[in-house]
Amino acid sequence: MIIIKEIGAIRKLDELGRIVIPKSVREKLNMEQGDNIEFYVDDNKVMLKKSAPIDVHEEEIFKLLQLYYTKFYRSSVMCEGDNIIIEYGKDVSLIEAFIKNKNLSLYNKKVVMRGNYNNKNFYIAYINDKFHLIVYEDKMFSISDVEILNFMVDYICKLLKE
Repeated sequence: MIIIKEIGAIRKLDELGRIVIPKSVREKLNMEQGDNIEFYVDDNKVMLKKSAPIDVHEEEIFKLLQLYYTKFYRSSVMCEGDNIIIEYGKDVSLIEAFIKNKNLSLYNKKVVMRGNYNNKNFYIAYINDKFHLIVYEDKMFSISDVEILNFMVDYICKLLKE
């Protein structure tokens, strides 16, 4: 096995178990003050990586989509680009087909918009300049449906800003 050390640094562990991550490592990983850092152990090595806010709140967003489906029977997914990262509901395959056949970059506005594919309704919300929340519904949304979806979007936006 060949190991290439691109950045090598030795730091002392203080009495509280803290170390300083060298500036060169922080720069390489684009780490900034307040970022979440994930630690894990692999073959007696401590590994760390910058954790995205979505990683921290994935379970909470999943539970929100689950509650939304349980209450309103609407399948929904959250995606980053064309990649689904969180999903819930029985009609997720219809949303996957919509994503494959539509350019989601057309839906990069911070409002809930309606898209059509094969005479099916899909509601798309753009979240924090990176994610889309897509909901499938057989019929058109009412005003109260859109208000609920906007509430979900606002809630997810606040989670991801933490």
